[in-house]
Amino acid sequence: MLTQLQKGITWTTLVALCTGSLAGCLKKKTIALVNDEPITRDQFLTQLEARYGMQTLHWLILHDLAEQELKKNNLTISEEEIQEALTEWKRMERITDDQSFREYMAQRGTKEEDIREDILLNLAFDKLATKDVTVTEEEKKKYFNENKEALGRPSTVNLARIVCKDEATGKKVYGQLNEGATFNEMAAQYSVDDATKGNGGMLPEMPRESLGDVAKIVDKLDVGQYTIPLKTQSGFEILKLISKRAGEPAKYSEVSSRIERGLKRQKGKNQDQVVADMLKKANIDVKVPRYLKLEDMLMDRSGKAPSPTEPAPPAPDGKEGKAKADDGKSG
Repeated sequence: MLTQLQKGITWTTLVALCTGSLAGCLKKKTIALVNDEPITRDQFLTQLEARYGMQTLHWLILHDLAEQELKKNNLTISEEEIQEALTEWKRMERITDDQSFREYMAQRGTKEEDIREDILLNLAFDKLATKDVTVTEEEKKKYFNENKEALGRPSTVNLARIVCKDEATGKKVYGQLNEGATFNEMAAQYSVDDATKGNGGMLPEMPRESLGDVAKIVDKLDVGQYTIPLKTQSGFEILKLISKRAGEPAKYSEVSSRIERGLKRQKGKNQDQVVADMLKKANIDVKVPRYLKLEDMLMDRSGKAPSPTEPAPPAPDGKEGKAKADDGKSG
């Protein structure tokens, strides 16, 4: 995959941060103080480019090449296709509602626009890889009938939990709950899970199957009931069932386009071949010396002979950042 969705920083975010206009107007702004010593926006951007500049330029080159190829082939990507791909990506990431999506983005310091941009790039490569591929209605229905269960929406549960440090604490909390203490109070007072103790132990909605052996125990609960302390990798957990939602079988009309994309991918070129084909026809001229190594790498990947350039200097670490600042501004 060409996306960087699992990274803490996506390349689209880096592109925005490294834009010249932003650097120009904010480079002297202090963004942090360390014992009253400032870290300026200029220092921050210099380090950002030093550490991620090569990857960001790589992403931008591929992005522009893909856009150009789509236009040459009269191919477009609709908003509906983006939304379908985003929904499928959320399903693969086990993101089941808006709250869990917000938590996913907050944990990784990214935004929905960044995720959409990466999805858009992958859709572009899919279009180019499968532009000459056809899939029949018969093939789609055959796949649907053989994979109905996997294509459907799984059963999900909403749980809250109190993670106790040991069995004795778990029994104590369980006893207090039975005597009338609220789950929120006990989570705030005793849970060692800092991520959930402040919100009553609430977890995002999750597929039932992701619970493993605990699923059978949760199945026996009615909404509002809680388990005895259960030994887990996190400690001794008391789980409360907030809600449950039954799975739904797949409907052909709702998954037909997803099936078609998947079957086309199986028949079409892989993304590496698409990129290599684009690079063979491209003229890429990197102007900043520190990134010439990227030009060589791209030309080599396309099957062309690399240009006779010197290897790029290694990215500076924290101590070298200021010394390299002028070089970072040269582009």
